[in-house]
Amino acid sequence: MKKYLLGIIFFLIWVNFANSSPLEYFAHQDTVYGTIYDDELLAKARIRNLTDQPVEFELKFEFLELTYGHTAAVCWEVCFEFTDAPFTAPWSITLGPNEESIDFQFSGHLQSFKLLSENPIEYTEPTPGTTIVRFIFAPVGGSKEDELHYDVVFIVQDPASVDDDKIFSNVNLFPNPAVDYLRIDHQLDGPTTISVYDELGNNVKNIETEGSAEGIIIPTADLTAGSYYVRFRNGNKYHTKMVNIIR
Repeated sequence: MKKYLLGIIFFLIWVNFANSSPLEYFAHQDTVYGTIYDDELLAKARIRNLTDQPVEFELKFEFLELTYGHTAAVCWEVCFEFTDAPFTAPWSITLGPNEESIDFQFSGHLQSFKLLSENPIEYTEPTPGTTIVRFIFAPVGGSKEDELHYDVVFIVQDPASVDDDKIFSNVNLFPNPAVDYLRIDHQLDGPTTISVYDELGNNVKNIETEGSAEGIIIPTADLTAGSYYVRFRNGNKYHTKMVNIIR
């Protein structure tokens, strides 16, 4: 019994340490899609101070996975230069008691190319691939357990190579523009994930299918007017179609 109680105590202590950051993020994107033709990909989040005291923190980022040629940058009211190396902002930031950052006060960015202001200037052509960036909010004087980590998966696609892939030749969606619903037909083998993203990269709908499917209905009456991206993932291959929602 004592061993059982000690186990629970240690587990609760571990949970407490694992969630001891005085900060949290919300209104965020975990995955951002784009193409090699985009100037940059953007992920935004809002940061909240969970305490009744001001919290001063350092803003950093590091790469959990890096596609060669990709570079990242971070902004907090001002934007810092793109780099392919771990980065720490030159000054700290303070959130007041229970304060929340405003929309777009913080944002993380990815470029699919390298254009570094070095001597000489280093440049690479845009490259498709996946880069995972960990944005770190590290309270000054705190420990690793106090850090808030916000991980973003940036997926850069080459539309030419993706659209030429014959496996997606029988993917159809209509009507376009759509009002209340969108119908999708496809003849893809195996599990397929269909995701809908708005123009900011927010994932608004997801559907899983197994094998070819016809007459998949995605309700759109709850979406505001605008352009949306319907992305198909079949194995390690991707395909994107744009649809307009009108009101």
